[in-house]
Formats: sequence, structure tokens, C-alpha cells
Amino acid sequence: CPGHTCSNNTDVVWYKRNKAVSKERRESCEEMEHLQLCTVDVKDDTVFFCDRKIIEQGVMWSFRRAVNVTVIRK
Repeated sequence: CPGHTCSNNTDVVWYKRNKAVSKERRESCEEMEHLQLCTVDVKDDTVFFCDRKIIEQGVMWSFRRAVNVTVIRK
């Protein structure tokens, strides 16, 4: 997620389309800026977004990074 080395960081939120991954009924592990999906399905072939808010010199900034996920069937 962008800005993970910046100071005064707040929590990172991962989204699949416009819904927070933590709100989905699935197993996922979020640690620091990383997201790990325990199971992957064809429905996960989409764009995920990572939002991070930081405070620099008293100003709150919001950063977003898009991650394109491609699911390849075995």
C-alpha cells in the first residue's frame, strides 16, 4: 500500500471493487499493508484497492493504490 514507510500511519483498508474485504464472508489475512486471500475464485479476477491515511505536519492525506488481480485456473 502506498506510503507504508511514512510516519503517523493509520490503518490500511483493502477493497474489492467498492466493498471492504473485511466485510466479505471469506477468509482473508491482513497484516500491515499486505492482503492475503486464503482461497481464490474466478470472482476475484478484478481490481482491488488499498487505502491508507497518513498525517504529515498536521494534515491528513489519503492515498489509494489499485492492484489488478488475474486469476489463472489450473
